Order: sequence, then structure tokens, then C-alpha cells
Amino acid sequence: MTAAQSTARPKKPEGSPLYPHPGGQWVKKVTCPKSGKRKTIYCGPWNDHAGAWNDHAGALRYWLSVKDEIAAGIFPTDQDALTVGNLCGLCHLGTGWVSHRFQ
Repeated sequence: MTAAQSTARPKKPEGSPLYPHPGGQWVKKVTCPKSGKRKTIYCGPWNDHAGAWNDHAGALRYWLSVKDEIAAGIFPTDQDALTVGNLCGLCHLGTGWVSHRFQ
């Protein structure tokens, strides 16, 4: 793979709901049913970094797995992400004074 290939944005496949974002991800813009605001859902990289160029199929599988939840107003989040609330909960396990504030 040349440097030009790694930075060139792929074309949107015909009939696909996803389009290539300049940040290197396949994305879908949706309107939040609760707030009416537009949100960008990042579905996966153009390149899966394992040598498979243009991994549109993996991103499309992800989109198909979450689109019904998104239509219901439930947006995907990284459940294992380290947030301030999670960190405080880890530091004060058993004390109870922090855990009730972030749940």
C-alpha cells in the first residue's frame, strides 16, 4: 500500500447508507428523535489496520446492528470507556459517597 492509497478517501458504494468521512471513518448522519439535533455515528475505519483496505463491510455490519436502537433514541456508547464517574467509582469502591452521584 502506498502513501497515496492510505490517505485517499474511498468512494461511497452505491446504495450504501454510509459515507466516507474525512477523518478516516465510515459514518452515518442521523437526527436524534428526542432533541431533533443531527448526530454523526462513526461505524468503523476505512482501513481495519489488519491489511484489509476499505473495510466497508465491517462498518455496514455495525450500522445494521445499531440502527434500530438509534431509531428508538438509544445511541451507542462505549460501555467500557473510562469516564470521571467510573474513575471516581473505582477509587471509592465501598465508600458509597461517590457511587450514587454518577449512576
